[in-house]
Amino acid sequence: MEPTGDRRPEINDWDAFYRRLFKPLEADLGKVSEKAMVPIIGFSGGGPPSLSAVGRARGGFTTYVTRELACYPEQVDADDGGGPYELLITTNELPWALGALTGVGRVSFEAALGPGHTLDLGTFAEPKDRLQGVVLDRVVTVPFGRKKFGILRAIGITRPEMEWAQRQPERYALLEKLKAAGVYPNSDVKRKSITL
Repeated sequence: MEPTGDRRPEINDWDAFYRRLFKPLEADLGKVSEKAMVPIIGFSGGGPPSLSAVGRARGGFTTYVTRELACYPEQVDADDGGGPYELLITTNELPWALGALTGVGRVSFEAALGPGHTLDLGTFAEPKDRLQGVVLDRVVTVPFGRKKFGILRAIGITRPEMEWAQRQPERYALLEKLKAAGVYPNSDVKRKSITL
């Protein structure tokens, strides 16, 4: 499966690219499904990105990875030097995750994102949703051709967590708090804010 439209010139073998990109992910989380969830209206047409499940569901959470974003030349490279990237999310609600990944994917075509960045999903999340944004973390960086490519993990966060993170001088402060609270790496749509 290839994205519609142009792709990066470094990617002349679609299958080889994804085998290389997903290899470290599979070593850690399990096999990436070769069957992708492909929306009726593709990402380039305004729909959500294609997704593949990663490994087996655990404790009610399933991990998904996008399978097209890094190939678009319009995507802005990550600001940590890791190059273009796909997005990964572990969640207990696929519709919320699709909205979040679509939102982050769209922003990735306009701004340099990277680990520790928070994004407000106010235009994608419903006001009643507990998770109103995401914080990003790098999970994979691999060379392919003359460029680096990677995978950034999106972790759902509440509005108080997002506002707290935006006031901190340390970019990774919220990630550390989420890890200490046992929330990382899951995006639990039912959870309350951690103690900050």
